[in-house]
Amino acid sequence: MYRNAVKAERHAKSEHEEKAKDEVKRLKEQQATERREKLTIIAKYGVPFLNIGRHCLKLEHVQQLRDLRDRLRAALPLRRVKRFSDWLKTQGRPLNPLYAVTQEDIGTARHTPAPISREVASLPQAKLFLEYAKAVNAERYRVTAIKMDANGEKKVMILVKQNGESRGFTPEELVNRMPEIVKLARRGENIYYTPLSERKHHILIDDMSPEKVMQLQKDGFKPAVFLESSPNNYQCILTFPKFQGDFDREIGNRLTTILNKRYGDPKLSGAVHPHRAPGFENRKPTHERKDGTFPRVSLSYAVRQECQKS
Repeated sequence: MYRNAVKAERHAKSEHEEKAKDEVKRLKEQQATERREKLTIIAKYGVPFLNIGRHCLKLEHVQQLRDLRDRLRAALPLRRVKRFSDWLKTQGRPLNPLYAVTQEDIGTARHTPAPISREVASLPQAKLFLEYAKAVNAERYRVTAIKMDANGEKKVMILVKQNGESRGFTPEELVNRMPEIVKLARRGENIYYTPLSERKHHILIDDMSPEKVMQLQKDGFKPAVFLESSPNNYQCILTFPKFQGDFDREIGNRLTTILNKRYGDPKLSGAVHPHRAPGFENRKPTHERKDGTFPRVSLSYAVRQECQKS
């Protein structure tokens, strides 16, 4: 009786899995066609645009596959047959002692960190941060919230850990704080990240035009991230190792000055500098639209690499 129920359940699950494979296959074929058509057009504008287009299309396709798999997983037939151990209990039959688990076993079990909740993982800002953090590859990230008044005055708040530390969050800690960060953004705060590492520089080039974005890559620099902080205005992160010497800070500051004078904001000089967080609004008053909305910061490019040119 129990075996028949299990067999029927497995058959239903197998049918669902076959249909799911067909849907995934169809989507991949559609994506392959889209890549051929779009990249052929983009290639006419040169290699830098082709690289950015290829990467953005990849991110879009990966997200489409994730969404499809999530929908298919949600549609998976629910388990209706009880576990064999539960079925034995309903029949009044003893459990096999070989499979019994004692309270002592539970108490001495190895502790594993709690996984990121589905609610947090589903936030667009969390997904973008994980994509961004994978590319930048920093050890920690500081989160800054800045409220800008209409007259230009700023109110700055740095998120800290519960014990008062302000050295930033690990990627896992930051993702788990994302609902709190999203609430700050909804009340009108501008959200910024600052990547922090003991052994790596994470240099910001700010206020870049599309032409400067292309020139930077033509000159041999390998960015980890490009952010479109406002329409046709970009921020870039370059990651490369520190020398582990007495002059690392001075080297980072000097290089930030040189690169920003050449490609970005000539006023920017500090090696450790915040930048706008992807997925959040750029609520600078000058960017407010007629309908009262603001542009969102987009992650235009994200590749985990160190810039040897730097």
